[in-house]
Amino acid sequence: MKLEKSESPIQKNLDKNINLEKEASEKLPQQDEEQTQPTEQLTEKSDTQKTITQEKTKPISNKDTSKKLTDNTSLSKRQLVTAVLVFIFALFIILLHLNTRESWIQQNLRIEKEAQAMMDSANAKLSENQEIKAIDSLRIRAFKMNYFDAYDENHFRIYGLFRDKNREYSISTVGKKFNISSPNAVKMSQVGDENWFIVPVKAVHYVQRGETTQSIAQKYYFNKTDALLIQDFNLNNIQEDKLIFIPFN
Repeated sequence: MKLEKSESPIQKNLDKNINLEKEASEKLPQQDEEQTQPTEQLTEKSDTQKTITQEKTKPISNKDTSKKLTDNTSLSKRQLVTAVLVFIFALFIILLHLNTRESWIQQNLRIEKEAQAMMDSANAKLSENQEIKAIDSLRIRAFKMNYFDAYDENHFRIYGLFRDKNREYSISTVGKKFNISSPNAVKMSQVGDENWFIVPVKAVHYVQRGETTQSIAQKYYFNKTDALLIQDFNLNNIQEDKLIFIPFN
């Protein structure tokens, strides 16, 4: 039988140390790789920072500065021009407003004066019409109380023209028809184929708008049926804005 060699403890320790050295030698390159990676990253960061600092510290050329200055000056000029134009436009608007305001004031004053003059004239006409109406009422009242008196020579006598187109009347019949007690007060003349009679009358009336023989007769007569006298004397020719004769009742 062969006897196996027994390893001494010293030999065992040597073998362990050899194995440890191998393992250490295998781990060293891995650690070197791991250590080199962060250093490479640091170098990259430092390079970027250098480029940034270089760009920051890079001197600005004169052309760039001149361009910026010209741009700034052009902007300031534009702003100044726009401000001046806006000011001129606002001043023009203010002057236009003041001018038109003055013209409006003058026009309003002229219109007020014209309106005041029209009102004054209207008031004057109104007062005049009222006076005329008052006088007319007194005059009509006097005519209403007037009766034919052949011997009354103190009152002014009014005469009217009565045209007898068919030559039917004589002086006496005309006197009776229109209440003339004295035939000598009636005068007749022949004009062509007509007899014209000059007859004393009560009044002369100016026909106004809306008046009728009935309304006119109510002013001058106590009896409304005497309106037929007005129609017969004026031959039914009673029109607005015309004078008609009012015969005695």
